Amino acid sequence: MRNTQRRVYTTGFLMAACALACWTARAVELNDTLARIADPNADVRAEAWKSAGPLGASAIVPLARLAETGDPGAGGAALRAIGVITAHAGRPGAPDERNAAAQALAEAVQTSTDEPLRRELLHYLGLAASDAEVPVLAGLLADPAVGEDARIALERIPGETATRALMDALRSSSSEDVQLRVTEALARRQAPEAIPVLTELAQTSENRRVGFACLNALGAFGVPPHRIFARRPSFTPEERVLYVQAALEAAYRLREQGHNDEAAEIYQSVAAYSNEPEHVSESILGLEAANSEAFAAQALGYLFHPGVSTVAFRALVEARQEGLNDKLARAYEQSEPPRKAALLQILQQRNAESVSRLLEAARADEAPEVRVTATLLSGEAPPFEDLLIVARTGSEWTRPRALDAAFERIAAMIPAGDTEAARAACIELLGSGLSEKHAVAAFAALEQLPGEATAVYLDSLNLWQPQPATGPPALTPAGLEAAQCAYVACAAADTNPDAAKERLFHAAETSSFAQVTNLALEKLAALGISRKALAQRQGFLTDWKLLGPFPNPDGTAFNRSFLDETACTGSDPVDFEGKTYTWLAAETDSVPAAIGLRARLDPAEHVAAYAYAELSFPEARDVIFQIGSDDGCELWINGQRLHGTNAARGMAVDEDKVNASLTAGVNRVLIKVLQGAADWQFCVRVTGRDSQPIDLSR
Repeated sequence: MRNTQRRVYTTGFLMAACALACWTARAVELNDTLARIADPNADVRAEAWKSAGPLGASAIVPLARLAETGDPGAGGAALRAIGVITAHAGRPGAPDERNAAAQALAEAVQTSTDEPLRRELLHYLGLAASDAEVPVLAGLLADPAVGEDARIALERIPGETATRALMDALRSSSSEDVQLRVTEALARRQAPEAIPVLTELAQTSENRRVGFACLNALGAFGVPPHRIFARRPSFTPEERVLYVQAALEAAYRLREQGHNDEAAEIYQSVAAYSNEPEHVSESILGLEAANSEAFAAQALGYLFHPGVSTVAFRALVEARQEGLNDKLARAYEQSEPPRKAALLQILQQRNAESVSRLLEAARADEAPEVRVTATLLSGEAPPFEDLLIVARTGSEWTRPRALDAAFERIAAMIPAGDTEAARAACIELLGSGLSEKHAVAAFAALEQLPGEATAVYLDSLNLWQPQPATGPPALTPAGLEAAQCAYVACAAADTNPDAAKERLFHAAETSSFAQVTNLALEKLAALGISRKALAQRQGFLTDWKLLGPFPNPDGTAFNRSFLDETACTGSDPVDFEGKTYTWLAAETDSVPAAIGLRARLDPAEHVAAYAYAELSFPEARDVIFQIGSDDGCELWINGQRLHGTNAARGMAVDEDKVNASLTAGVNRVLIKVLQGAADWQFCVRVTGRDSQPIDLSR
C-alpha cells in the first residue's frame, strides 16, 4: 500500500515538474520572441514574427501590449505575429487552440486603448471567434471607434447565437449607427429568423434612414417593400431610389427562389414608378430573365427612351423567349415608322422567319425611314434623297446606318464629278448635328471639295475661336481638326495668291493641331513660301552666325569679353588664347525659332558662345527683344550692352524682355549664351512696345 502511494505521489510530482518545465520553456521562448520583435534590425523582427505561430494564445496579449507601446517597427512586427498565431491556431484539427486564440484576442481588444490596434485585433478575432466571443462582440457594436469592425467580426460567426445577438441589438439599441450596421449584417447572413424583427422595425421606427435600411435588408430575403409599407407621396427623391432598389433586390431573390411571376410583378411596378434609366433597364432585363409575358411590351415601350433604349434593343435581340419572334412581327404591323424601322433590325438580327416578307413589304412603305432601313438591310442602295432624309432626321436605330451609307455615296460622287451635290449634302448633314465620327467624315469630304461655297461655310463656323458663341454646337477636337484641314484646302485653292497666303498663315499660326499647321506649311511651300517665314512672321530671328565655344569652366564667362562686342559685325575671325575662331552659319525654320547650340558646337559643356544677326528697318523704331536661353545670356544691340542674366535655367520662350531703340537701316544683334551642362539653346523674338510680334518676313 505504501509503495502504491509512493508511486502515485512520485508520478504526480513528475507531471507537475514536467508542466512547470514546459511552462518555463514556453515563457523563455515567448520572452525571446518578444525581444527579437522589438529588435532594431528589421530582418531580425521579420524572422521572429514569421515563426511566431507555435507560440499559441498565451503570446497574443503580450504581443498586443508590445504593438500598443512599442515603436512603429516593433508594433507592426508584433501585429503581424498575432496574425501568424491566429492563422496557425485556425488550422484544421486544432479547435482548442483556435478557441484559446479567440479568447486571448477578445481580452486584448477589451484591454487595449489604441483604436487602430483594436480594429486590427477585431479583424483577427473575426477569423477565429465562435459562440463564446459573441457577447464581447455584441457589446462593442455601440462603440463608435470599433463598432463597424465588431459588426464585421460578428457577421462572420456562423450559427444561431450570433444571429440572436444581432437581432437583440436591433431590438434594444436606439443608436442609428448600430441599427444600420446590424440590418446590413442580418441581410448578409441571410438568416430567415431575422425577417420579423426587420419588418417590425421598418414599420415602427421613427428614423426613416433605419426604416429604409430594414427595407433594403428585407429585399435581400425576397420580401418586396410593398409588403412592408406602400409607396408614399412624401418620399424624398433619395427615399424613392432606396424603395426601388429594395424592390429590385427582392425581385432578384424571388427569381432565385423560382417565384418568377411575383418577381415579374415587381419589375413591372418598378418601371411604372421609377424614371431612373438604371432601374428601368434592370426591370426590362429582369422581366426577360423571369420569362415574363410582359417582357416584349415593356422593352418595346422603351426603345426610344434616353438611357434605356440600348438595353431594350439588345434585350429584344438576345432574348430566347418562345414565341417572341411572332410577338415582334405582330408589333411591327401595329407600329409607327420609327418603331417599325427598329423592329426590322431586331427581327433581322434574330434571324426571324418573317423578316424576308416584312422587308419586301417595307421597301414600298410610305415612310422614308422604313423604306431606307428595309433597302439597306436587303443589301441594296436606297435613293440618295431618301437616304439624306433619314441621315438628317432618323431615329437612333436608323440614322447611324443611313449616315454611313450617305458618306459612302458622297465619297463616290466626288471622283465622279458630282461635286456640287456632294458639297450640299455634307453641309446639310453637318447642319443637322453629327456624331464625331460622321462630322469628321463630312469635313474630310469637304477637304476634297475646296471652293468658295465650302470656304464661306467653314468661315461661318468660327473655327479659330476656342468656343463659338453662336452657330452650331462646338465641335469635338477631332471634328475641329478635320474642319481646319478643310479650311486649309480651301485657302490653298483661293485664286488670289495674297489672300491664299494670308489664310494659310492664319491657319498655321492659329491652329493647335500639328497636322493642320504642317498641312498649311506644305501649301505655303507650294506657293513659294518657306517654313521659315512662319517663324519670321511671329517676330523670331531665324538666321544667325555662331562663334565659339569659349571656355566657361567655373561660370566665369558672364561679363567676360572674348571679342570686342561693341564693334562685332559677325564676319571677322577672332583669336583667343592662341586659338582662331570663325563664324558658323546657323538657321532654323521651327516655331519657336530655337537655335540648338549643343549639336552645332564642340565641346558643349562649361562653355559660352556668341550668336550674331542683323535686322533692317526703313525707319527708327522702339522694340522689345524677348529672349529665351539655356543657360544665361548677355545681349548687345548695335554694340551697346542692354541685358545680362547669369542663371542656370532651361529655355523658356520670351522669358527675358529687353527694351531697345533701333535705327533706320541695319541693326546689329549680338547675344552671348552661357552653358553649364545638359541642353544648350536660345531664341530671340522682336515685338513692338505693345508686345505684338513684328513681321520679319517682309
